[in-house]
Amino acid sequence: LLDLTFNSSNDYDQSYTYYLPSVSLSQKLNAKSHLKLDYNRRIFRPNAYDLNDNEIVLNPGIIEMGNQNLKPQLQNRISLKYTNSISFRDYLSISGYFEKSDDAILQSISQSGDNLVYTKANIGDVNKLGATVGVGTSIFGVFRTNINLGLEYNEFEQEGDLNSGARFYGSLFLSTYLFKDKLELSFFGSTNNPSYDFVSRKTQRPYTNLSISTNVFKDKLNISLDYSDMFRMNSDIRTVINNDNVYQVTNIQSIYSNLSVIVSYNFGDFFNDRYNSKSIENKDLNEKED
Repeated sequence: LLDLTFNSSNDYDQSYTYYLPSVSLSQKLNAKSHLKLDYNRRIFRPNAYDLNDNEIVLNPGIIEMGNQNLKPQLQNRISLKYTNSISFRDYLSISGYFEKSDDAILQSISQSGDNLVYTKANIGDVNKLGATVGVGTSIFGVFRTNINLGLEYNEFEQEGDLNSGARFYGSLFLSTYLFKDKLELSFFGSTNNPSYDFVSRKTQRPYTNLSISTNVFKDKLNISLDYSDMFRMNSDIRTVINNDNVYQVTNIQSIYSNLSVIVSYNFGDFFNDRYNSKSIENKDLNEKED
């Protein structure tokens, strides 16, 4: 892919030419597993709003403005992934990747008199190296389980200053049917800690979600109960800035948790595609007579 970009205004003109190749190679190892190698080069372009250097007063004390010298951010990523279909419903995947971003775009904050000025700049380079393991299986033949775990090392470099560290991320999904398949119960949890950028380190507790669903009146009426961010754990955020002799700690704790009830009615025929059903039943389809 050849990318040609032209930006122009009354004050300046910009033109860029980039080659953005993508390569994907796949090798089948046996009947159940294969190996895949991917490489791609991507570009993230600033939009017209980002390039507009006129001051926009959001409210007294805060000004937002663009940067006409802002260059596109380039990203190179290479990954290697191994997958194995252990059985019809079970799988294992292992992947590793390296990602490099040049001229990374980040919002910057400066002070002009009594005003804070928000703008964007090509603040430096970003390198990421990580590995992920994914597993799909059944626990005790009851809980359908999907687990993804990953570890990533981040390196942010800005004019010789370096902010780096490891990030752990993962997710867990559990689902099952109870009371002779009358009640569906599912749980989802995820974490992403700590996260880094050029000047800060942010920690946040895991996000969790619990969902209960059932069908009544011959499966015509569905009732669902959803509890998002259980016990408000994910709403607690701590950000630490330690750069250029500036040390700042920000703690944000919002009282937020969502409990919702959803009721829906199906006017058509019921379509059964549950994962543990022995057969898929669709009453809209009739066998054609010879």
